[in-house]
Amino acid sequence: MRYGLSEKEKLEMEFLHEFGHVQVFPFVWVYYIPFFIYNHLTENFLLVTAGMLMLWEILAELYVIKKSGSYFHVYKSSLSPVTLLFWIVAFSVSLYPFIN
Repeated sequence: MRYGLSEKEKLEMEFLHEFGHVQVFPFVWVYYIPFFIYNHLTENFLLVTAGMLMLWEILAELYVIKKSGSYFHVYKSSLSPVTLLFWIVAFSVSLYPFIN
């Protein structure tokens, strides 16, 4: 997703992204609550886990957006179809367990 960025921008955003995983971890568990309550987690464990992992990636990237003042400026100059595809797939997979 960071293809085409300068080495400095890539390293800064990768660091923020990985640190973002730690920062947003409590919110990821909130994703599981409806599945525990309604006992559908065991039936669709793989789908729910895939959705949770995609949500975790989305939240970590949103953390990068929040902390990096140049996020949109950087991607405006190097927006690739891969980035757009990432967001489409990530949102689709994270929402799928709720609509299935």
